[in-house]
Amino acid sequence: MRLLVIEDDSVFREQLAGILRDEGYAVDESDDGIEGLYKIIHIDYDLILLDLTLPGLDGADVLERARRLRSNTPIFLLTAREGIGDRVHGLDLGADDYIVKGVHLAELKARVRSILRRGSRISSNVLKAGPLTLDLVTKRVKRAGKTIALTGREYSILATLMRNLDTIVSREELYHRVKDEVDDSMSNLFDVHVCRLRKKLGQNSILTVRGRGFIVQGGAARNDLSAS
Repeated sequence: MRLLVIEDDSVFREQLAGILRDEGYAVDESDDGIEGLYKIIHIDYDLILLDLTLPGLDGADVLERARRLRSNTPIFLLTAREGIGDRVHGLDLGADDYIVKGVHLAELKARVRSILRRGSRISSNVLKAGPLTLDLVTKRVKRAGKTIALTGREYSILATLMRNLDTIVSREELYHRVKDEVDDSMSNLFDVHVCRLRKKLGQNSILTVRGRGFIVQGGAARNDLSAS
């Protein structure tokens, strides 16, 4: 899942982005409202975390314009303001929720998971596909009850495919969802990561649909699909 953090406080922004990357998300950053809006227009994000007080373009203006352009993208407001009026105004402009800076880390992670589950119509933190299970909270992956050790990149690829169970995900879309703007390791190693995942999970765990992309199936028949 690809997220955008728009926040002018560099210390808080980098801390927040680091926490989200540790959770397995691809995270882009912006410290300016104009730049942030540009990224919203040109990149398809799964969640946007938006500060209310920004240089260049105020967060409320970014929110209002983003809603006109990306009506379905979940947006969390980041605010240090105590006044309820600012939060109500933001929600009225179309924000899905708000996060007060200083929120407990566990709550922040849970609220991000919750909004992303809602967007992908996932009802549980544990994703299942045949003998495979992936726990979005503990980041633990098991096959037939046995824990499988994955790298962060392998986990991100598998989580993206299992969030889209029984759906073909194009190579371009998968690449987009697991790579952020600070990651330059994917272009030459993408196929290596997929190959290593298959070795760890089983050759039929991730199937290739020639010319279309990749799929993880939840037990459906695999008539015209073949792993490569």
